[in-house]
Amino acid sequence: MGMCSLFACLFSQLLTYHLQAQRESLQKTLKNVKQKLKQTRTLLAETKHTFESAQEEWQVDKNILEDMIEVVKMNLAEDRLTHKSDAQAHKEHGRVSAPFCLLRVFVSNVGCST
Repeated sequence: MGMCSLFACLFSQLLTYHLQAQRESLQKTLKNVKQKLKQTRTLLAETKHTFESAQEEWQVDKNILEDMIEVVKMNLAEDRLTHKSDAQAHKEHGRVSAPFCLLRVFVSNVGCST
């Protein structure tokens, strides 16, 4: 065997060893990436579930608040009408009873509320 042949054989073995080491390194890296991808997908699924649950809870709360706002609006409208009616009745009562209070001097058994 000549020197070239020995050199070619050693170079071939070194190259093969280097390529095998590089392949093993790449396989190890690929395995780690696949494992991280699996963990990330699991975390993403959990996060998505949490988000969807929170979104559903938010929607329920929003609906409750909207319903409460409508009830408050209706109560406020009723209160305004009642207050307006009471004010009108009080005004009317004052208008009707005022002449009788003036007559109090003349008629002793008429009661005045003002």
